[in-house]
Amino acid sequence: HLESFEIQAKDEKYKRFIAWASENQFGWQSLAPASYMMDVNIVQQDFILSFNLQGDFVMIRYKDQSGKNLGYQKSIIDGELDFLVEK
Repeated sequence: HLESFEIQAKDEKYKRFIAWASENQFGWQSLAPASYMMDVNIVQQDFILSFNLQGDFVMIRYKDQSGKNLGYQKSIIDGELDFLVEK
């Protein structure tokens, strides 16, 4: 089932995610056009970060300043981002 929740800026998950993003600025590859079913989608306006639980890659999709849709993927350690949905 679909579950939605918000991660507050003061939350430890938010701090861990910001640290992860800072450490993972490089090594992204263009995302092949396809339809992906992912377990987790983190959304902020036109930016979407998606991954599967215990998955080994993460995707980002967003619109650039001209409105063009862009997508990138990056390999990660299995389950590296699972902390974002742990209760």
